[in-house]
Amino acid sequence: MYMGSYSKIKISILCVLFLLAVTWYFGLQINKKKLLYGFSETNKTNRCDFLFAKNSSNEHHEFKRLTPLYRVEYFLSLNKAAGQLCNAFKRDLFPTKVPITVQEMTFPLGFVLTVHKSISQVARLLRLIYRPQNVYVIHVDRKTSLEFYEAVQEIAKCFGTNAAVVPRNESINVIWGDYTVLEQELVAARMLLQMGKWKYFINLTGQELPLKTNLELVLALNMLNGSNIIDATLKHRFKFRMPRRRASFPVSSEFFKMSLFHVVVRHRSSRHL
Repeated sequence: MYMGSYSKIKISILCVLFLLAVTWYFGLQINKKKLLYGFSETNKTNRCDFLFAKNSSNEHHEFKRLTPLYRVEYFLSLNKAAGQLCNAFKRDLFPTKVPITVQEMTFPLGFVLTVHKSISQVARLLRLIYRPQNVYVIHVDRKTSLEFYEAVQEIAKCFGTNAAVVPRNESINVIWGDYTVLEQELVAARMLLQMGKWKYFINLTGQELPLKTNLELVLALNMLNGSNIIDATLKHRFKFRMPRRRASFPVSSEFFKMSLFHVVVRHRSSRHL
């Protein structure tokens, strides 16, 4: 009888200790998340120290996403309720207001974004490169769903009138390695020319993130003094990429194989578009 009561007491103590351990563990995780997700100056400093600490590889893997990824449905509602979700999204992803210098104001840039998937990544990219003096045009692959296209429209609307989406009936069904890869950019670039007096335009895909600030880009591009950044290959190289069959598009000039990415000055863009 006595031994049975002792066993029950022992089990009860073990259960209490277990619950205390679980409570302590989850409290520790919550504190870690507060450390990472808080946006005060102190929390931002702590977050950097945490992410770059040598002994935090496991924790970094667990908490490496500092803001959640959202689905299409979230972005479809972005501008409802007086834009509350829009403001929250921009604040949570990039809470600090970025100062804009005189150099940036007098040297606006144009961006063409070609996207076909990863709606949350598209929104993050636009949030990080957005500046009010720049201009942005987004081309959404015709193959994407109407829901995805409308979500991209809501993202552009969230940022303002200097961000626009190529109309659905003008979008291109893009096939990799085909002329349509270039065609989608030409459609977006023509639209970009009508939207503002930018100096250079930069093309991006929806799967990228910036490594330089807008000011760093402006200072670098200003030093080009009107030159372009274009990486091209002469036609006698890689001839297997140039089929002998008749082209499916009008050919009025000599074509070269080039990199997907480039930076083009405005006056040269307007001459050829």
